[in-house]
Amino acid sequence: GMDNYYWFENGRCFFTDADDRDDLEEDSGGDDGLNGYHSTGRGVFFEEQAVDKTRPCLGVELEVYCNDSRRQTVKNLRKTYPKDQLIMERDGSLDDDQGFEIVTRPLGRTEWSDFGPELLKKLRANDVVGFNAPTGTGTYGIHVNLHRRWLSPLAEARIMMFLCANENKSFVRAIAQRDEIYDPSINIGQLMKYEQTVVRIGGKGSRKFESTNGSYKYAPKIYGVGKYAPVNWKDNIAEFRIFQSTLNTGSFMKNLEFIWALVEWTKPAAAT
Repeated sequence: GMDNYYWFENGRCFFTDADDRDDLEEDSGGDDGLNGYHSTGRGVFFEEQAVDKTRPCLGVELEVYCNDSRRQTVKNLRKTYPKDQLIMERDGSLDDDQGFEIVTRPLGRTEWSDFGPELLKKLRANDVVGFNAPTGTGTYGIHVNLHRRWLSPLAEARIMMFLCANENKSFVRAIAQRDEIYDPSINIGQLMKYEQTVVRIGGKGSRKFESTNGSYKYAPKIYGVGKYAPVNWKDNIAEFRIFQSTLNTGSFMKNLEFIWALVEWTKPAAAT
């Protein structure tokens, strides 16, 4: 049929249907390709970019749905955003054919004020949506990441208590634009744990604590239950997972401002 393909590669003949052919071309590795889930090497891509060093750089993972051809959408975006500026990958929690995740560099507040609105405008122009994806195609969110060197263990605990407090539920849900911000069966004691963790001195992003043992130091950190929490406390990264995906510029930038405000709010605790 017209939607089926024959093609030759390394002297062999292959046959596939249109959907499989699109998958093959998406995964081709070219600048117009879509990468597999977490298959893209991060490396220098995650070096922070900021002219203002007083606030943390924020990286964003934006989950989106294409109303039109995903392959063509990614190809169009690549004309503006090469792979060293933007990662675009499949994600198992999103629609197999139309969903994908956009991963940005960690940018400062000044940089986001230019990059954010322009990226969202490009996505909307290509008929890409977020929270308003069709029912049954996955749950689309925005994950905002910052380096944990900006937060003391006390500051991290304050953030978790604030996000999980019963009296703050309505406010946090309004900010997140989402009814369920974490698994309600998990209590606050399970959501975060305080542990002494051995980390290498001078390692990338290592935190400054005096207690050392040879080439290692003991860094107190908050640990949680992983991604089923308002914040996923990774080794060096705090991943805020409460936000619903949106391509509305005001709503998107509000999410970033909320994280910067949380960091500012915890600064007195970090200083003591």
